[in-house]
Amino acid sequence: MATKNEDQWLERFGDALENSKGSNFFNIFGEDFEEVKAADEKTVWTVVEGDGNENQYLLPGFHAVNRIGYVLSERPITEEELASGEWDEVLWFDGDDLVPARGV
Repeated sequence: MATKNEDQWLERFGDALENSKGSNFFNIFGEDFEEVKAADEKTVWTVVEGDGNENQYLLPGFHAVNRIGYVLSERPITEEELASGEWDEVLWFDGDDLVPARGV
């Protein structure tokens, strides 16, 4: 199975929705997590860290292992797409594209 990329995801699922703070990244606790729990489950994507690299991936639905946050899509994933596994791994950020936080 080939890994999908961020551009392919955006083309299929639309923009990542913003939380109440104007960010498209939802934290795993607090108000952000409450917004995620209230969303249509078929629009929830878990952001996970890659094993042994700096890459971040989107996985459809709720996941706990290596989870760093959530993204909500404009359009839901279908049952057929879930069953096919074609969206089981979406390269969201390549480690080369990540910018370290200031002061690090």
